[in-house]
Amino acid sequence: MAARDFTYMQALEKEVKMLFGSMVILSGGTVGTVKGGYTIVRNSVGNYTITNKDKYNRLLFASDGFIAPTIAGSGVQHVEIIANPATFQTDFVSSNSYTIQFFGVPSLASVSPLKTAANFAILADTAITNTGTSIVNGSVGIYPGTSITGFPPGIIVGATHNDDAVAQQAQIDAQAAFTSLQTLGLAGSTISSALDGQTLVPGAYKFSSGAATLAASGAGTLTLNGAGQYVIYTASTLTTGAGGIPTITLENGALAQNVFFVVGSSATINSGFAGVFQGNIIANVSITNTLGGAVNGSMVALTGAVTLSAASAVSAQAPIAPIYGPIDAVAGSVYSFMELTRNTTVTVGND
Repeated sequence: MAARDFTYMQALEKEVKMLFGSMVILSGGTVGTVKGGYTIVRNSVGNYTITNKDKYNRLLFASDGFIAPTIAGSGVQHVEIIANPATFQTDFVSSNSYTIQFFGVPSLASVSPLKTAANFAILADTAITNTGTSIVNGSVGIYPGTSITGFPPGIIVGATHNDDAVAQQAQIDAQAAFTSLQTLGLAGSTISSALDGQTLVPGAYKFSSGAATLAASGAGTLTLNGAGQYVIYTASTLTTGAGGIPTITLENGALAQNVFFVVGSSATINSGFAGVFQGNIIANVSITNTLGGAVNGSMVALTGAVTLSAASAVSAQAPIAPIYGPIDAVAGSVYSFMELTRNTTVTVGND
C-alpha cells in the first residue's frame, strides 16, 4: 500500500467524522474498506486525536512517530505523532487511538476574523462619501455599489477596489466575521449600554438594553485593558461623542486590530465632538464619521454606506504577523507526508 486519502471536517471544535466513512482510497485508485470507521476529535489548535474501532488497521503516519516536514498544504510545515502510542514498530498496532500535532505559520489573513477585509480601512456596500481633506491609510473598497466620491480632496494611501473581485471577497469575509462575532457577542457578558467609565478585559460583551453610547452627555472614556480579542456587540446602534469628546484607551497590550465593535444597525461616531476611535467597526447597515477625528481600525458597512462628513484620519490596523507554532489543518487542503517506507496523503481540516 503506497498511499491513502483521508478527508474530514471539523465544526466549532466538536467531534468530526470521516467524510468517506469507512472508505480508504489506496494507491492506483484501488478502494478498500476499513472496519468500524474513524472518528476525529480536535483537542486544541492543530491537535487531533484519531480513533478507529478496529484497532488492527495500518498506520496513518510514519512508524517512528515523526513525519519529515515535506508537507504541501496551507501553512502547515511539520506534523508529529505525539501520543498513544509514542512509537510504532510495525504497520499493525495494538492501539486504536493516536494524537497528531500540526505545526506551521498561518497565513496573515487567517489571523483576523475579518480575513481579507482586514486590509481595508473603508469597505462599503452602496456608497463611500468623503467631505474634506481626509487621509485614509489602507485599501478602500465597495461592492456591489460603485459610488466612491470625495477623493480628492481626500487622499487614499492604498488600493481602491471598486466593484471588483477583491472587494467582493472582502465583503464575503466581512459578512462571515459579522456572523461569527455576533454569535460570540450574544453569548458574552452583559454590560451597560453606556460605555463611559467602563474598563473591559479581553472577551465578548453585549448590552443590557438600548443603543450603545460613549460620551453621550459629556466627555467619556472606555478603557480596554489587556492583550487579547475584544468583541463588543450591540443589536441596535452605536453612537459616540454626542455630548463630549469620546476616548477609547488601550492599556497593557490591548491593540486596536483586536477590537471589534459589531453593530446590528448603524454606527455614528464623533457625532458632536471629535475623538480617537480605537478598533474595527462592522455595521450591518452604515457608518458615519460626523466630525472627523481619527479611527484606528476598519470601517465596514455590510449593506449601506460609509460617510466621512469632515476631515478624518482612518487607518486600517494590520493583524500581527503570525509566528511558527501549532496550526489547524485547513479543510480541503492535501497534506503529503514522506514516511520511512511509503508516501501517505491525508486531507484534513476545519470546515
